[in-house]
Amino acid sequence: MIASTIIAILASTSLATRIQVDGHINTSSQFQRQAIRITDSERLQASLPQMIDGGTNLAVEYLWASREGDPRATIYGTLQRLLEEEEENDELQLVLSPESAERVIDEGQVALIIGLEGAHGLGINQWRPTLFDLKRRGMAVMSLTWSFSNQFAGSFGDGGGGLTDEGRTLLRTSRDIGLMIDLSNASHETIMETCSDSPVPVIASYSNARSVHDHPRNLTDEEIQCIGATGGVVGLNLHQQFLGGEGDMDQIVQHANHIAELIGRDHVAFGSGFDGMIVPATGLESSDKLQDLWRKFRASGWLSEEVDGVRGLNYFRAWNEVCEWPNRNLQ
Repeated sequence: MIASTIIAILASTSLATRIQVDGHINTSSQFQRQAIRITDSERLQASLPQMIDGGTNLAVEYLWASREGDPRATIYGTLQRLLEEEEENDELQLVLSPESAERVIDEGQVALIIGLEGAHGLGINQWRPTLFDLKRRGMAVMSLTWSFSNQFAGSFGDGGGGLTDEGRTLLRTSRDIGLMIDLSNASHETIMETCSDSPVPVIASYSNARSVHDHPRNLTDEEIQCIGATGGVVGLNLHQQFLGGEGDMDQIVQHANHIAELIGRDHVAFGSGFDGMIVPATGLESSDKLQDLWRKFRASGWLSEEVDGVRGLNYFRAWNEVCEWPNRNLQ
């Protein structure tokens, strides 16, 4: 099913105006740093009450581990804590597919999907069974790297190269099981090779435009165009260090406008980076304030249906296409 058809189907339902996706949240990493609950609005930027108040109803919670110790054990420990929070809060429900996410959203709950920040979290010698197990437990998206290179791919953070042979195998396997690939934090070589001739959308969950603010963490125009050519999306990051300028909502719209000029407004998404040790954009200090951002977009000339795309429909469309690929590939 081509992207325009999926968008038309989704737009005909209430989901088009109701869905709000935060494509990159790091709240689970706070479980490692402090004894905290997902409902703690005093110490979190994207607590469950804050998400509900701000309209977020599809939360992509990333599992993160440093390179120290046993990253795989850290990932499983954090996942267990996240699932405990999901079990204890009726408003939050883990989902395994776009269809189940839509049902949860229609029921007025927050749908939870799991991301993995850096494929090093799969472990060195047992990454295949770990990949399949995490997918079974709810992992929908995986970034190939964090801020350091690993056995699969190079990172922007240490001048790493492109995909390794093992990384190419991981990429093919991930596509075959319907797992989204996230290129935020990846090196230029990794981004370009991963996007090249990709049969499914590839995303950057929380990355801004380097042409707007020259930071190595941001994407070049070539990288943005490569992601867009796959049908993927680029999620706007709220960290002031990556925004540049005044670090406010106007600057976010500048990044969005530039990305849209390169690949179209239907390829712009949102990934805050909340609770990942960021300094959020002025006026968007927590998830409950996000409606102000959508108002800013509309005031800046974005049509309501285009804002609906940034709020969630564009991300949902990419996820849906990736999930469909295994079945289409067998036909």
